[in-house]
Amino acid sequence: MKFHEIKSDEINLITAYSDSSVSIGNKIITQSSVIFPETLIQNILIDEIDDLKQKKINEIFDYSPEIILIGSVKPQKITGPDQFKNFNDKNISVEVMDLKAACRTFNILISEQRKVALLLIF
Repeated sequence: MKFHEIKSDEINLITAYSDSSVSIGNKIITQSSVIFPETLIQNILIDEIDDLKQKKINEIFDYSPEIILIGSVKPQKITGPDQFKNFNDKNISVEVMDLKAACRTFNILISEQRKVALLLIF
């Protein structure tokens, strides 16, 4: 097993989370946002998964992630693969889970130096 030192001031490690917020260092996020290992896009206008079909999410694609984690405090209704067509066309895996599980998974994938993005839906 290969170990890598992660400097939390350089990487967006999630340090705390609840049903109403996520903390990255001294930043507290309370609105839908996208977290990348080195970048944060706050206050995006996505309230549910269906918004992904309609909203411009090019910032996510510009990063070229391998995996998109979608974490939400409210249950998300997945109606079919067309909701993730934009991601599938670019060979990006999408995983939908509750917010707390998504935060934990994001930190694990960062520690593995994976190209991951976390979409928080509050």
